[in-house]
Amino acid sequence: MMKKNPFTKGKFLEDFLLISALTLGACVNNIPHEASTESEIPIRFVAEVNSQGNTKVLNAAFEEEDKIGLFACIEGTELNEERYIDNLELTCEKENVLAPKETVFYPQGGSKLNFTAYYPYQKNALHDGGTTMTLHIQEDQSDHGNFSESDFLIAKQKGITSSEEPVTLNFRHALSKLEIVIIPENDSQLKDMLEDSPVIIACNFYSQAEYDLKEETINSRSVPADIIASGEWQESDGKLIGKRVIVIPQNVTPDQQHISIEWDGRIFTTELEAYDLQANSQRTIEISMRSVEDNVLSGMVGKIEDWGESSVQEETEASLETKGIHTASLSFKASNIYHLYNEGEIVAEICKEYLLTDNISAQAIVAYPMTGQNADLSHGTVLKILDETENVHGGKVCWNEETNELEYQEGSSEPVRVFYVTPERNIVCNGQPEEALTISISSYTLKERRQNEVHEYPLVKIGTQYWMKESLKETCYLDKTELPHLTEQGDYTPGYYKPDGVNAYFYNGEAILGNTLAPRGWRIPSTEDWEILSGYIRNEAAILRAGEWEPLDIEESLLPCSNLAGFDGYPEGMWHRGQHWNALKMVGYWTLDNDGTKIPEETVFLVGTNSEITLSSTVSSIGDFYKALSVRCVRID
Repeated sequence: MMKKNPFTKGKFLEDFLLISALTLGACVNNIPHEASTESEIPIRFVAEVNSQGNTKVLNAAFEEEDKIGLFACIEGTELNEERYIDNLELTCEKENVLAPKETVFYPQGGSKLNFTAYYPYQKNALHDGGTTMTLHIQEDQSDHGNFSESDFLIAKQKGITSSEEPVTLNFRHALSKLEIVIIPENDSQLKDMLEDSPVIIACNFYSQAEYDLKEETINSRSVPADIIASGEWQESDGKLIGKRVIVIPQNVTPDQQHISIEWDGRIFTTELEAYDLQANSQRTIEISMRSVEDNVLSGMVGKIEDWGESSVQEETEASLETKGIHTASLSFKASNIYHLYNEGEIVAEICKEYLLTDNISAQAIVAYPMTGQNADLSHGTVLKILDETENVHGGKVCWNEETNELEYQEGSSEPVRVFYVTPERNIVCNGQPEEALTISISSYTLKERRQNEVHEYPLVKIGTQYWMKESLKETCYLDKTELPHLTEQGDYTPGYYKPDGVNAYFYNGEAILGNTLAPRGWRIPSTEDWEILSGYIRNEAAILRAGEWEPLDIEESLLPCSNLAGFDGYPEGMWHRGQHWNALKMVGYWTLDNDGTKIPEETVFLVGTNSEITLSSTVSSIGDFYKALSVRCVRID
């Protein structure tokens, strides 16, 4: 363990983002024969989109900065022959104007043009002078830009002659859309779900295909992916609506594709019936959420032919149990840790954690098998390195639990999309093994019930330690002895302080020493616990800080907050002089000595202007009494 004090001594912390006339530019017309030289009439276009649904377009118009590709051929020639206009890039501007990268003109001699336009623009659209292009569906469509770029649109207009009037290009959707509707059991559940915002993932849908611009057909579907839905939940007639996914038209089979729902820290799987998703069509999936002992959800599927209204509905079911675990379904909203269960026994642990050693410094999703009640930290499998585009996933991690040191072996694969757990508790990422356990998934949180209050705390693994991601919010001791709600300090009464309208609780030193405040299996961190944490993160406080901060001193400069460790150290301030003090500027956390019986002279503070963890006095400077600070607990292993 660390012998040297890793912390910085700090000063006392209390006082501190259609188509129209083309603009000028170089001509890009490719003249296929001498009779068709250019005229002096520039080609103008207007765009319309056939859509009743809000996908790529808003109010039947493209958005600013959208880019469209345009081809044109002299009538009698095809795209795979000579092109009059070859993949001209157009950019949407204000007032529905599409500005070309280069100016184009009608041909002379009355030659007619056939136009083909598509969205989104690709620099190298057609393969080897042919008529096919590759379509890519974005996997994270919760990002508006990704969702927009997934909605492939196509427009054609034939036999157009030279004219001052604009050419109307009528765009239509070439892909399919899934609309997700949730039917809560009652108004209370609707309210809870609206607040919790369940995450929707369309699992195992093809994300890549070849599209033939000439024949308007989709071929060579490939690259199965798990696609995170777009949109925000809204209440409508007792239902939740607003989530949607753009997918490539394909045959859906129950044993392949399904919908995954993460809600209330659990992963639900909705089986889909066999059907054929067509281009420019929509399918609505309605899922009824009801509380039943076996945690099964009932559902209905409605097929929509043309981005329009719902029609035929069919019944299906969803369950908590699955064999293949899809990494994309793990949002880590409720906690940075999931537990995987088989017949009630924990068989694996999945962590979103910060890996830091000489050959890596990144957030990652890591799977650990279980040994007894604890994860085997010496056999971790890296499912995904976050924000990494190279094929370096699938690596191995091995932790030394005595020294809190990491040994990391880099992988050489794409992110692990689906993994399995075998009866021997092995994590398998390269295809389904002959035997795989049936798994249910739940967020690993700390639920604490004291008297009539229930608090659920998210958790995070940092190095080999497990920490609460939120500060303690208890108003009584573990034995249910009440703590008084105080406002003033100095009378040595154990108690807590709660600012009005702020979800923060501060405890005086007497409360820390008076009885057992930490939940069972957890403790108020010791000096050694903080030293282990600081040693792992190399005393970089930014790795722990989250949210918006202000400087303690107006002359000091704020430092960045990365929160890479997932600690969620927000600037809660503290309670001082009868009020909420230094909010947005600092946060202090209680420490006990290594025996857990005394409060040391100094404790841990995070300050927006300090690059390192700061130590400051536990006693107030205006009186001989303890400060009132936040409490973070660490798990006892």
